[in-house]
Amino acid sequence: MGNYKYNLRKVVKYILFVFSNLFLACTPWSSDTNRALDLAGENRKELEKVLIHYGKNKADSLKLKAAEYLISNMVFQYSIVGSEVDSVNVHYKYIYGAKGEDRNKLFKSDSLRKRGDKDIKYDLQNVSSQFIIDQIESAFRTYNYDWSKKYSFEMFCEYILPYKLSESDNVDWRSYANKKFHPMINLMPFEGVKSIYEAESFTRVDSLIEKVSNASAAKVFHLYQKGKNKFKMSINSDRKGYQKFAIRYMNGNPMASTARIKVDNKIIGDFVFPATGTWEEMNNSRLPIEFMVNLDSGKHELTIESLDKNLFIDFLVIPECISIDMPLPIVANGIFYLKNSAGWLTLDKDSLVNEAGLKITNDFSKAMPIEVTSDGLFYQFKLEQDDITKVIDAFQEKNSSRVLVFDNYFTNNQKWGLIPNKKGGFQIRNKATNKILTYENDNTVIQCSEDFLHDAWHFEKVRKDLFKDTGKNSRRILAYNNYDITNKKWRLIANTRGSFKTYKNENFVLQYLQNPFYVNWYFKKEKKALLKDTIDPAIKAATRISEITNRFHWFGEANMGAAINPLNIIEFFYGTCPIETQYQTMVLRSLGVASTIDFVFNWADRPSSHEWSVVFDHKGNTIQNNCHNPVSALIWWINHNKKGKVYRKTNSINKNSLFIKNNGREGIPSIFNNPYFLDVTDEYCNSSDVSIPVNNVRKIKNKFGYLQVYDNKNWTPIGWGEYIGTSFYFEKLEKKVLYLPALFNGNNFEAFNNPFFIDSLGKVKKIVFDPKKVKTISISRKYPNYKGVDWLDKRIIGGKFQGSNRSDFSDSITIGVVTKNMTNPVFHTLISSSTKKFKYFRYIGATDSFCNINEIVVYNTQGKKLEGKIIGTKGSFEDKGETIEKVFDNDVLTCFNAPNPTGSWVGLAFNKSVNISKIRFIGRNDGNMVEIGDEYELFYWDKTWKSLGEKKAESDVLVYKVPVGALFLLHNLSKGTEERPFTIKNGKQVWW
Repeated sequence: MGNYKYNLRKVVKYILFVFSNLFLACTPWSSDTNRALDLAGENRKELEKVLIHYGKNKADSLKLKAAEYLISNMVFQYSIVGSEVDSVNVHYKYIYGAKGEDRNKLFKSDSLRKRGDKDIKYDLQNVSSQFIIDQIESAFRTYNYDWSKKYSFEMFCEYILPYKLSESDNVDWRSYANKKFHPMINLMPFEGVKSIYEAESFTRVDSLIEKVSNASAAKVFHLYQKGKNKFKMSINSDRKGYQKFAIRYMNGNPMASTARIKVDNKIIGDFVFPATGTWEEMNNSRLPIEFMVNLDSGKHELTIESLDKNLFIDFLVIPECISIDMPLPIVANGIFYLKNSAGWLTLDKDSLVNEAGLKITNDFSKAMPIEVTSDGLFYQFKLEQDDITKVIDAFQEKNSSRVLVFDNYFTNNQKWGLIPNKKGGFQIRNKATNKILTYENDNTVIQCSEDFLHDAWHFEKVRKDLFKDTGKNSRRILAYNNYDITNKKWRLIANTRGSFKTYKNENFVLQYLQNPFYVNWYFKKEKKALLKDTIDPAIKAATRISEITNRFHWFGEANMGAAINPLNIIEFFYGTCPIETQYQTMVLRSLGVASTIDFVFNWADRPSSHEWSVVFDHKGNTIQNNCHNPVSALIWWINHNKKGKVYRKTNSINKNSLFIKNNGREGIPSIFNNPYFLDVTDEYCNSSDVSIPVNNVRKIKNKFGYLQVYDNKNWTPIGWGEYIGTSFYFEKLEKKVLYLPALFNGNNFEAFNNPFFIDSLGKVKKIVFDPKKVKTISISRKYPNYKGVDWLDKRIIGGKFQGSNRSDFSDSITIGVVTKNMTNPVFHTLISSSTKKFKYFRYIGATDSFCNINEIVVYNTQGKKLEGKIIGTKGSFEDKGETIEKVFDNDVLTCFNAPNPTGSWVGLAFNKSVNISKIRFIGRNDGNMVEIGDEYELFYWDKTWKSLGEKKAESDVLVYKVPVGALFLLHNLSKGTEERPFTIKNGKQVWW
């Protein structure tokens, strides 16, 4: 009997085994999906519910594929949960409400760093079927947007559909963000004076009005704590649809105040109003509180009440909102002539300068071509002449009608909305002033509150073509032909008057002919519709969405990003780069734009990691999308910094990743314990593949080797390669970057060859020193002078050093002028030729320099440093404490940054008249030059860093005897952290 039971169990097991394999073979799902289901454990049924749900209807075939995609790639995805994570999220919300100057202290506060439990929840074993279905449904709704439809299904799955962006708990951020932001992208809000409502004007109770000197009308409405009073105002909406609101406020409390906002007694939300500073002064750097309400036409009542603390309301902005389908290109980006019934738009002066006016001319030869660019809804009008570019700008003074050209700051008064006219053409209205572009009787272009002329503007496309003359005087002439929108005809512009002449500003007719003659012109008419746009609609959408994502403010600690609840990020939108890029990606994906995050583990020429947002056009091309910069703008720190290796975050499991290839066989660096990224170095860099042999050939157990770059303290890994034969093979390495090849033993790295770089021809160049040869070198810096702040360096050019015997410097004598060869961020010396004695000395900054200077040391004829009372312009730019005292504090990193751009100065008042023989000074700098009095130690690389000795700097350079061809590192023992490896070529430091 026992044997019977045993045999029966064997039979049952066999049957179940066969059945399960037959079932696996018969399931309609992919092998990757089935493997994921096998790993799901008890959660398998939940996942199968999703597949069965979408398998019932053929119309859901794409959604079924999307479900398989999510489930099959869920294998290694997880969330970090627990009381410690909860504490971090409370911390994040709390910090949002703090004053800016208090945030650093709060971030470091022990009371906000409570340790707790942390646990890992794998999505595969915990996610619910309803959550996945909700994600698929909401993602497919965005896939139906006009700008999203053209994405391939593969692009949609990889860069729109995924719900997982970090290790935070799974929440439906997509629906939340879509509901919050989608109404915004279709609205054209026009502000202007009439959109501003002073809060204090909505009460007659004097006790509710407070005086604040720099408030918009020097008064504010006092909203008392805990609902003791309410702010109420009536709104008259002349249309049905979404309306935008913005509240400017003051909060002098240490932390945030919470207020409830209602419309028609319906709660819109409980809004957090962060602290702004004091009760005495408005802080205009704080963003207003913004929200959207869907209104019917007619009268409505808005109420605000405090739920906890006092709050001052300065004013509300309720712009006139016009709904435009987005991203419908009303006028395509391109170059146009702007025309109305009176003629063409042009400059009122011959040259393109700031504050030049505009006028209408009826002489087409004087028309000014205008480059039209759009963010999806609003437009900029750019004019170019002699390599100078300006934009059309609306003057923002309350009663001003001025329209002018000015430098492009991308501000709202430089953006214009185009409102289609029923009879053709457009009304052009300024975003900031809500005034309409029109003209006066003398043809001066102005902005006006009322469109009293009702004269539509038209855009004539500028085209350049080459034409042939078939007459006796056969020659080729370059000219413009223009499409007349109204008459739907082409106009050919040719001028045959006067002597031969080529214009520098080649706007319309490029050449006059020497003699008049008659010609027959042949040309092909091109069908160039005004609405045809060469810019991908998805990029148009991303550009429009950037107005939302640009509200993000950078602050915080990099290591808190992974744990922050996505809903908190959407609501409070602050943090460091990891949170910023997550915020951008969530907003973009929720609105149907394919996007992800590219990153470097560590820059190749400086410390720290970095990541940035990218979006994709319909062809799959990558476009940079950096916060607070125009979409596609190439940001210098990404394009000019050395990267070494660049990676892209994915939702698909990268089967060629080190994590998958290694499969647990050997210890690998923690940064590579992740299959959800791929190598995109070749999209950013001129790269090569290389093989690096192992020095002193020995038995290698490691299958994988690594490439490291240097940060401020250590060599750090950024790439990996496989061991093939006697060498490690590395792919896609940026050229002209210093790499150190190394093995990893599970804890530490060991170099297996010399540091190397790849030259422009793709050849490996090793850095090898000759121990038998020694030479003397001079070193002036420990870190390269990066040109990211080059414009600050130049502020010192033209500054003057003056001596005087009157405190007002009315008898001043210039004893030295800073020239353009003195911008290098090191100490410079000026020798005075004046023998006169002075009671007062000063440095007066050049025009628009804010008198920027970091340190000044003055000497008498005996070489003694002169001391005196510090005098000069009081205050600093934006009251940041960068005052005149900083110039004489013996700290090269502090500077005087004057409150005014021009006319400011800093100096010394001596006890008695003195001779000035020498001035040592330094402008804006990074503090990495060799400083007299500091202690230094020089190292060279020989399988590890080896010391060449310590020295105290007695001048601006250090002199050492060193091995020829070595790699060096200079360490300041007195202060500072920044240092980089360098070699010596022709006596100069070459930085790596």
